[in-house]
Amino acid sequence: MQNYLNLKCLNRELCISDIPFKAVWLCLFVSLIFLIPFETAFAANKISKIVSRSQIQGSSKSLFKNTKKLNITVRCDISSLEKSIIRKNGYDFYQIRHKKFIPFAEQAGHPILPVKTIHVLIPDGYEFDAVKHIDIFSQTQLPVSKLFPKQRVSHSKSPQVQPFVSLKNNDCPVVEYIHTANIRGNRMAVFRFNPVRFHPDKKENAPLGKGTLWVHETVEFDLALKSMTKPIKKRAGKYRKPKSSQALGTYIESMVINPEDMEKEHVSTKALEESSTELCDYLIITSPNLMPEFQVLADHRQDMGLKTTVMSLTDIYNTYPAQSNQEKIKECIKEYAEDKGTLWVLLGGDNTVVPDYDCFASVNQGEYLDSTIPTDLYYAGLDDMDWNDDGDTMACELDNDGDSIDMYPDVFIGRAPVRSRIHALTFVSKVIAYETAVYDPSFHEAALFSGIELWESYAGRSDADWWSESLWKKIHEDQDPVLLPQKYRFYDTGTDFDGGAGYNVSVSHVKDQVSSGYGVMYADTHGGEGVLGVEGENFNTSDVGGCVNQNNQGIFYTAACNTNWFDHSQDPGFSEAFIRSSAGGFVAYIGSSRYGWGYSSKRPDIDDAGPSWGYALEFFKALYYDNNLEEGSENNADPSTFGKRLGAVFASHKLAFVPDSDPAVHCNPERWLQFSLNLMGDPFMKVMVKLLHDSDLDKDIDGMDLGQFILKTNIIVPDLWELAQRFGI
Repeated sequence: MQNYLNLKCLNRELCISDIPFKAVWLCLFVSLIFLIPFETAFAANKISKIVSRSQIQGSSKSLFKNTKKLNITVRCDISSLEKSIIRKNGYDFYQIRHKKFIPFAEQAGHPILPVKTIHVLIPDGYEFDAVKHIDIFSQTQLPVSKLFPKQRVSHSKSPQVQPFVSLKNNDCPVVEYIHTANIRGNRMAVFRFNPVRFHPDKKENAPLGKGTLWVHETVEFDLALKSMTKPIKKRAGKYRKPKSSQALGTYIESMVINPEDMEKEHVSTKALEESSTELCDYLIITSPNLMPEFQVLADHRQDMGLKTTVMSLTDIYNTYPAQSNQEKIKECIKEYAEDKGTLWVLLGGDNTVVPDYDCFASVNQGEYLDSTIPTDLYYAGLDDMDWNDDGDTMACELDNDGDSIDMYPDVFIGRAPVRSRIHALTFVSKVIAYETAVYDPSFHEAALFSGIELWESYAGRSDADWWSESLWKKIHEDQDPVLLPQKYRFYDTGTDFDGGAGYNVSVSHVKDQVSSGYGVMYADTHGGEGVLGVEGENFNTSDVGGCVNQNNQGIFYTAACNTNWFDHSQDPGFSEAFIRSSAGGFVAYIGSSRYGWGYSSKRPDIDDAGPSWGYALEFFKALYYDNNLEEGSENNADPSTFGKRLGAVFASHKLAFVPDSDPAVHCNPERWLQFSLNLMGDPFMKVMVKLLHDSDLDKDIDGMDLGQFILKTNIIVPDLWELAQRFGI
């Protein structure tokens, strides 16, 4: 009988009789030295934690000749988190109360269960090898009678309701490797942690959805790394770091579970002196004709202490050797990011000025296809310059279909969808007016949530009403502490304005509400390239002129289809009309340039309306609560109050879905939305939403919550306004 030696650091069994005697003792010696955990204990509420590392360096006489391996042991513990089974509309849902756990199912019919994405910073010189070992130390079993499955999505422009999809068996691994991410030289192994697995009842005639949930509360897995087989390209990973990069750096540190390794393990990152003439924090790319107008914005940024350059497209096309204009623009951005530290990029023009890059995506097993989705993310993901490796007519296909792409942005990017000098001047004036305005809580903290029936109503309320209210609840429910902005309902089945449900979401009322000024507006409705759906009619681009909110122009986010179709032959498109209007509209617009996606399964009371709803949820969480996006630099007029940049918030909410956008098959609406969601606005624009501070938490004075006194009505109430101003709310 053979004797076996189990080496934890290799996570496999090696037969002693097959290994040279000296090699065995060398391995034992190295194991004893390096298997000492960095931390022998971990807090019970740590969702993921590196608990140990081990390293083996080969020698000429050992089994591991010319090899170098590194193991990182990660421990995930959810034992102290609040967990529950809730029952809605006859279905069971399992929830983990934590903002980093999101409901997920890869395909229609799979059970929707909470998952968490784990990012592990990879040291220089290493790459992912395998998940070698998974240990489950603690688990519980819970019976469920009817688990809810993921449904097929419908695009929000279609009135067609998809048939209900029944539950299918799906046994996903507890830990699965997704891919390796690269953000400005920081390489991260990305995993999906599935702490809950469903085991269906296998008895004959057992109802679908009945079975047992296995909740793995304490799990350890070993991440095995190996020496890189291909060295990093000469220029890769050598991004210079300007002062304005704090927001991205803190965000990366918040993503990974080993942030302490960020600086020491990425020594290739170069630093620039703040006084260096080579430095460019903020790059504007536009046509020669529009340069004078965008120079006004550049001067404004310079006055804020931001080193800014306005780059002519003509110069770019004449300087860079790539074949297409899009590739030349991307080469310019990459050079500026690496050599000059550029972090913020504004594309100064619509697609007729600054060309868009078209990507391919499909949904529902090829039921919906589009190879023309305009995608500004192409200009931000700089670690893969060619998104059409096979050279066919469909860029951005999956790896196994011929293309590889980089969805992790290395710069924060936005677009000003303008064509003329008047358009450009209007856009620049709006941005400067928003940033230099005196903080007004009745405007900046006011949020209008609006929508009309998409597919059906339930219990007297439209699905848009159900889902938008659920969205608002979920934005804040896992936050501690909570400082709620002032939210107003404007739905077809209920409003907060005089008349209640009788105050229709009509063209005239939409004009009135936009004209009253909101810091944020969300719309869950149908849409098209030149329209937004309202009750019984459409709100057209020609109606935008009736909005007269002047300088009280905030940020618009919508789940509607096609309203951000900035590459359409119709000009202006819906988003462009709002951005270009000087009398009223919005200073920034976020929406899909093609279809938006949601569930139409006759379950509007269930707290998940589909992918577009999920993206919106992450956007508002980042907008209101993600402290890791705070920049707090002197470039900010008041960093103690306003510390977020719009481009950082936008990039953050899309990053949350990158792991879900890389499936094994082409049927993924999350991937579609990665391409179709584009930011029309200045990425460096500070967001005038007040951040949480200790002084903000004590709102109860004389037993009154003063937040109730900020009202949106057609009547001015001076006493309430003075009271609100007095207490700074």
